[in-house]
Amino acid sequence: MSSPDFLAVCCVKNVTDVDLKKMEDVMLIGQIMLIVTMVMCIVCMFGVCYLVLPRGNPGSSIFRSSSNRILAGPNLNSIIRCIVATNLLATLGLLVRCIVWLAKEYPSPHSVSLDGRHIFCIVTTVWIQYFFLCNFFWHFLYGVEALLVSKNKELNMALKYFVGWFLPGVFCIGGATATYFFGIKSCMPKDKVTKDLNYVIFLSPVLIVLLLNPIFFYKSAQAAKRALIWHYGQYTMTERKLVDAIHLKFILILATFSACWLPNLINATIMISNPFLSTTAVYATVVFMGLLNPLQALFSSLVFWGIPKESVNWSRIFHLSEYAYLDSSNINASQSHQSASSRSGSETEPLISFRRKEQF
Repeated sequence: MSSPDFLAVCCVKNVTDVDLKKMEDVMLIGQIMLIVTMVMCIVCMFGVCYLVLPRGNPGSSIFRSSSNRILAGPNLNSIIRCIVATNLLATLGLLVRCIVWLAKEYPSPHSVSLDGRHIFCIVTTVWIQYFFLCNFFWHFLYGVEALLVSKNKELNMALKYFVGWFLPGVFCIGGATATYFFGIKSCMPKDKVTKDLNYVIFLSPVLIVLLLNPIFFYKSAQAAKRALIWHYGQYTMTERKLVDAIHLKFILILATFSACWLPNLINATIMISNPFLSTTAVYATVVFMGLLNPLQALFSSLVFWGIPKESVNWSRIFHLSEYAYLDSSNINASQSHQSASSRSGSETEPLISFRRKEQF
């Protein structure tokens, strides 16, 4: 699971006997959470690796006929790669931390000085926080890019890298600074504003995605519908199915993202409003965070690429072509629309070529 609280866990602190009694329940929940998270990380990493393996032959027609290619152009594909990569790297960090902590190598509550366990804890926590923050920002960029592509524009590559890679680093450094500002031995100051700031820093990008991406997606689908009508001069069942497939993909993206990060929002709300409001509720959200946070990697791959229908082409493992990637991006469009697209040649070409794009 990913939570700003783990930064405080890495601190050096003295624990009294009373504190140790209170920690018994926490340690039990922690063990359950670590086991659940480790299992989900393993399942998700194997699942994602299976989904990204190349399939089919480079010359086959299946790589050239995508019934939903408006969402699988090179600009959006580059963002999808970043989303999947950041999820995988964050999941890898979760897996490593779970294995090490299940081996009882977590920071000791009796420690009085900084040691290797604390350093490992800080490094892995910052690693996980950073790549999940990158995931949030790349989801936001996907919404912006989808809207611009539907209007024959595109984001500047430097701007995308700045938002997708640099801004998460700023947020991550800000969270670590807020936690360790008073020193490694004073990580949880009594100032409630300072403690709550870390939740805001980590989860504000989640709220941005949940609030703004639905607007971007809605406007993108409407722009795609208008482009279809303008190009073909009609809006038949074929065009309607394409627009419905676009709507479905956008809904699935938002639904999976919300499901994976809703427990984190609930946990942060409880901790900010009243940490002792309901201990049971806090423990439940922690377990759900350990279950759902790693699933973001697998869900993202399924939503953006779909379930592959072809067998893995093992001879092309080290020769993955762009055609294979474009085909894997085809999601959830009906078979009837696929056949209609093949009969009409490049029916969706005006929506994917955009040969005169304007940079934004």
